Amino acid sequence: MPIPCIVRVLVVDNDPATRNQVVKILKGAAYHVQAAEGQGVGLEESAKALALAFKPHVVIMDLRLSDEHADDRSGLDLWRDKSFSSARCILYSAYLNQNYKITREALRQDGVEDVIGKEDSPQNLVDAVEKVARKGCGCLCGLSLVWPSAWNEEAIIKCLYKDSDNLPHDLVVDVFGHLFPETKSLALKALEGTAKSSVAVARGRAVLFQAWPDDKEPVVVKLAPRERIQVEANAYKKYIQDRLVGQFYAQLQKRADFWDLGGICYSFMGSSQTSIETFATFYRQTRDPEEIIRPLKHFFEEVWRRHYSGTHPPLSGSLFTSYDSFLKLRERLHAFPVQEKTLPIPGFPGKYPNPAAWIPTHEADSYFASAVQAITHGDLHGDNLFVEKDHAWSIDFERSGMGHILRDFVELEEDIITRLIALPENDLRLFYHLAVILTKPISPTEPIGVPRHLEKNEEIRKAVEVINGLRFIAHKVTCFEDMHEYYWGLLLDAFFSLKLAEPNTPKWLRGLLLSSLLCSRLKEWGRAWPPEGWPTIDNDQVGQVDEIHAPLLGLEPQRRVPIPNAPNAEPLEYDYLMMLAREGQETILVKDGNRLIRVNIRELLRGIESESQRRENGGNVTEIHIGNITIGEGAKLGDIILASEIQKSFNKAESANIQVDLKEVLKQLAEAVDTMNKSLPEKEAAEAAEDLSKLVDEATKRTPNKKWYSVSIDGLIKAAENVGKVGEPVINLSQKVLSLLM
Repeated sequence: MPIPCIVRVLVVDNDPATRNQVVKILKGAAYHVQAAEGQGVGLEESAKALALAFKPHVVIMDLRLSDEHADDRSGLDLWRDKSFSSARCILYSAYLNQNYKITREALRQDGVEDVIGKEDSPQNLVDAVEKVARKGCGCLCGLSLVWPSAWNEEAIIKCLYKDSDNLPHDLVVDVFGHLFPETKSLALKALEGTAKSSVAVARGRAVLFQAWPDDKEPVVVKLAPRERIQVEANAYKKYIQDRLVGQFYAQLQKRADFWDLGGICYSFMGSSQTSIETFATFYRQTRDPEEIIRPLKHFFEEVWRRHYSGTHPPLSGSLFTSYDSFLKLRERLHAFPVQEKTLPIPGFPGKYPNPAAWIPTHEADSYFASAVQAITHGDLHGDNLFVEKDHAWSIDFERSGMGHILRDFVELEEDIITRLIALPENDLRLFYHLAVILTKPISPTEPIGVPRHLEKNEEIRKAVEVINGLRFIAHKVTCFEDMHEYYWGLLLDAFFSLKLAEPNTPKWLRGLLLSSLLCSRLKEWGRAWPPEGWPTIDNDQVGQVDEIHAPLLGLEPQRRVPIPNAPNAEPLEYDYLMMLAREGQETILVKDGNRLIRVNIRELLRGIESESQRRENGGNVTEIHIGNITIGEGAKLGDIILASEIQKSFNKAESANIQVDLKEVLKQLAEAVDTMNKSLPEKEAAEAAEDLSKLVDEATKRTPNKKWYSVSIDGLIKAAENVGKVGEPVINLSQKVLSLLM
């Protein structure tokens, strides 16, 4: 169902009686109207703030806001402020006839759409508003949108903006109205082969559709926040337009924006009679690696050839500095939920480098004197590249510009490895072997070999051959010689991709494992690969114990296994049991009250259910302790991360220089929120943890701001009210915190 057509009008007049009269007239004509309040500077500031919040289609602006002299044109001066940049203006004044010629010249110069005298009839004002609104309001122009399944204006706004509650949904219709001013019916279809939701999967928030205006040929439309569309249009003009061989790129036809939202219209690639196919779909559906490599050769060796040929300036600084400039890596490294130097990997013995700790420690090692810059696409994942037989087109140029010359190659390789490859989602060990294979070569010309044990795996063979081909193309067109440089680029992109996937999903786990292995590869350069003690293809016979009881990822948990038929025995540390088992120890003596019992270690470990069985049976065999917070071992990594965030709040309260009573109540509240979160859905639990974090941050300041800590307390209480008795401690403790802060 289409959203109702609402025209928003902002009234700016220094006379309260006049503005109230105008508001009444326009509300009577079914417009949504707000008026700026105050006098002088206060009125101007109110108008600017209200324009940004209200996002009007039309502004009715009084010519003389100060009335200090006959030539007062303060209304026009205010109209020039960028706060009104998306609206259209009607100048409203009782003084227009005193110097009509000068006023008309000013109107043309300042882009005012119409002038209405205050002595004119109310109907003249209403008619002027309707006429002007048609130039900016898509629904008023009669534009009808036909949406694909699961999409509408509200879904677009929620997808593009984290804080979308205050944004009017009809901004979407307005932007489409600017892009297609003569169109009456616009049919939108998801681009075939892109992500399920039509969202560009690998890089940020944007939505792409195939758009059919009336009976015309289709185009591709991208919607994104206004500033991002502006960046993309500038990058297209500077780096893409008329600079790619054979015009094998989506060509920008029109750009439009309205307040916070922007849109860009590209030519449709290929025939409207045939399905448009992304490289992601093409890769998954094509079995022959050579067939997959051919459009990549066309793209890099022909279409993008001009940008790779000639002399290139050296990269300024390290690779980390270069990638950080557009991926904000330092910020993401600090925000990563695990900061220890090493971490366990599910299904593998031992511990592996934590990329969040390893990368900043070795940042200086990412400097290469031979590294150079070139114009790159900057966002080359499988949904931004389209394929037709042996040819490839690119789209989405927001990140296009000067960057590391290998940037597009490593990004496409990372997307193939972690997302496009069709390996069993629950088989991280098979992915591990693939990652080890891919990180073995020490020179760009060294081929990637497939061990005989994996030769029958078509998906592994296809990925290896395609990546072999991709690296060969990279070496041919960029002439890079150092695999250190390539692996560093791959590492930085792989770590960045963790932010774009849900924790504990196959893509996230693959990205983490790949990042960790790349850290090890760079660290172990010149030594045997994989290092001694790591699983290898030939000796990968790790038994049921390791596979079932793989350490959970990331938070150095203490895992304890209860002893069957020994009610008085203390649970044993899982890691200790695993060490004894690997050393060949068969039994261990355990104290059960006043007696000693002998426990068979292997049988004890075999008796623990697998994670999937635990989920089915609702069991809770072992516990994970994160500081003061305890969760069941069967929890997802997302639950562990939430518990870690709550523990951070606990620790911050404990170490804060605040009154003792407040400190103790905040610590008790953290534990109560952790208990409550076990009864909340995932989204509400995350919001509760965030409210707790913000509350502790504010409460531990020298002068807490009531406005902010009250919001956090309200959020916690509302969450607690939804879980009955479980939430009562949170309500009581939140109210205690509030009373202590007052």
